[in-house]
Amino acid sequence: MFFNKTYFFICVLSLVLTSCASNLLLHDSVTSKKFDETKEIILEHDCITIGYNYECKQARWVAYTLKKSDLEGKSQRKNNFKEDPKLNTEFSATDDDYYKSGYDRGHLAPAADMVSSQNCMNQSFYYSNITPQEPSCNRGVWKRLESEVRKWAIQYDSILVVTGAVLESDKNKRLGQSDICVPDAFYKALLVYHNDKTYTIGFVISNHSSKAELSSFAVTIDELELIINLDFFPFLGKKEQSEIENIVQAEIWK
Repeated sequence: MFFNKTYFFICVLSLVLTSCASNLLLHDSVTSKKFDETKEIILEHDCITIGYNYECKQARWVAYTLKKSDLEGKSQRKNNFKEDPKLNTEFSATDDDYYKSGYDRGHLAPAADMVSSQNCMNQSFYYSNITPQEPSCNRGVWKRLESEVRKWAIQYDSILVVTGAVLESDKNKRLGQSDICVPDAFYKALLVYHNDKTYTIGFVISNHSSKAELSSFAVTIDELELIINLDFFPFLGKKEQSEIENIVQAEIWK
């Protein structure tokens, strides 16, 4: 993979999160040995936190929280894609990169998860949250997974979602004048809270059409960490991680 293993200490304000607008916190002890500031930047917005890759000009990961109340708003989708104001324009994708490219401007944090706030909805259209997706993936199997996660957010107390692209800058196809990496696959790492219990499950989905059951894409968080080269949910502590990250906790489908 392009990066050495990077430890992003993603913390939550509490186990039962009270608002989509409650930003995730990144632990201050992320060191330069694990985090190369010349190649990646952290962008914090109202509802999402982004680990943005300069070389691939898109996010390696986007983290946010989701629960039932976040899905009950009436914010309007305006399809106003634009550059992230917190990002230097030379490192951003543009409208021209996608024009007649054959790729959808796919959301990593879905717009449908941001309806509780118009500001959050608008920020989800920043190009820092957008990735080149095959239309058959974006409108098909990836959309199915996003819908399933929203069902779980209604069913359970809250979900910490980390989602992003599988990036290898020396291997990915490139798109447009901005030279955006076209991911071969996408992932989600989910930490589900319900009745004082925690559950984890990961998914890896290739960037093409599939009609397979979503369960066929499920992986353990430990497996996902090896693929993505990130450490997910370290604030849980080593003991709890070892108990819940080495199995696919399929019971959340029940």
